[in-house]
Amino acid sequence: MTALVVWRYLFSKANRHRGRVVRIMISLALSTLIMLTILSVMDSMQSARTDALKRVRSFPVTVTVSSRDEAESLISEYGQQATGFVYREDLGLMSAAGRAQGVMIRYIDGDYNGGIYASGASPEGGVYLPYRYYGGYTGTVSISTLEEGSAVRLRPVSRDYAVEGWYQSPLSDFDRMYVFLPLSSAPENLEWTAAFTDVEDEKALASSLEEAGHDAVLWSEKEGSVYSALLLEKAVMAILLSSLHVIVLVQLVQSAQMLERTKRRECAALCLMGWSGRRLCMTFGLTGLVMSLLSTAAGTVLSALLLGILPRIMPVFSRMSFAVDRTWAASVILAVSALSWLIYALVFARSAGEDSVMEVLGAQ
Repeated sequence: MTALVVWRYLFSKANRHRGRVVRIMISLALSTLIMLTILSVMDSMQSARTDALKRVRSFPVTVTVSSRDEAESLISEYGQQATGFVYREDLGLMSAAGRAQGVMIRYIDGDYNGGIYASGASPEGGVYLPYRYYGGYTGTVSISTLEEGSAVRLRPVSRDYAVEGWYQSPLSDFDRMYVFLPLSSAPENLEWTAAFTDVEDEKALASSLEEAGHDAVLWSEKEGSVYSALLLEKAVMAILLSSLHVIVLVQLVQSAQMLERTKRRECAALCLMGWSGRRLCMTFGLTGLVMSLLSTAAGTVLSALLLGILPRIMPVFSRMSFAVDRTWAASVILAVSALSWLIYALVFARSAGEDSVMEVLGAQ
C-alpha cells in the first residue's frame, strides 16, 4: 500500500502538483546531464594529459643512481615488472644563427622508450630538435652546459652538434623545451636515471625499490604541481556545477510544502487507519526519493548517449572517446536522492506536529 500512496502523491493532480513535479524532474535530469557530461569530458582530457606525462616526460617510476652499471642492474632485476631504460638530463643553452634559448637536454641511446616519435632510432652524433624548430636550425647548433673543471667546480663548456633529426611528442610544452643528444656525449658529472614504463602497479614497484634501498620517485611526485592542479580543477568545476542541483532542490522544498498542504486531510485519515507518524514521514520521503532517482538516472543515461555521439558531432573530439565517470554518477545519484528524501520527510515531520489529527479533519 505504501508504494501505491507514494506513486499517487508523486503524480497527484491536486493543486497542479503533477506539473511542478514534471518540471522538477526535467530540471534534475538536465542538471545531471550537464554535470556528468562536463566532468566526464574533463576526466578523459586529464587522463590523456597524465598518460602523456607518464609516457614522455616523467615516467611512472624513476630511480637516480651514480653509475650506468647500477642503473642497468636495476633494469635487469625488475625487468619482469616493467620496461626499463637509462638516460641522463641536464640544463643547457642552445644557440645558432644569432638566436639562443634555454633547453633541457636529455641524453639517450637506442634503448630509450620515452614515447616520442623521432626521425631515427636515436641520435648517433648530432642533436634531435623539436619538429617545430627543425626547419629553423640547419647545419649545426652550439649547446653550452656546465661541467666539472680543474680550477673551479663548474665551468661553461660549449660544443657544436650537427642537426641530425627531429622528434614530436604529445606534449607541446615538452616539445618547446627538450632536445636530445647521444648518451655517450653526456658530461661526467651528471647522475644516471633508470626509468620504468609499462608498469601494472606503480606504487608496488616503487615500494619494492625503496625496500631495496633505492630512492624511487613516482610520476605524481615529480609532477606534483601539475597533478594537484588537475585535481583542484576538477573539484572546483564539480562545486560550480553542483549549484544547478542546489537551485532545483530549492524548488523541491516548495513542492514538498505544497504537497503537504494539499494532502493534509488525507494524511490525517491515514493516521486514523493506523498509520504511524514515522510511516507517513517515510512515505513522504520516498516520494522525493523516487522523483530524484528517476530524474538522475535519466540524466545519467542521456549523458552516456551524448558522450557516445560527441566525437561524431564535434571534430575537435574526433580522436577521443568518452564514458560517464561512474564515481561522479554514483555520487550525484546518491547525494540528490538522499537530500530529496530528507527534504520531503522533514517538511511533513515539521508540519505534522503543528495540528492534531482531529483538528485537521475538522478544518474547513
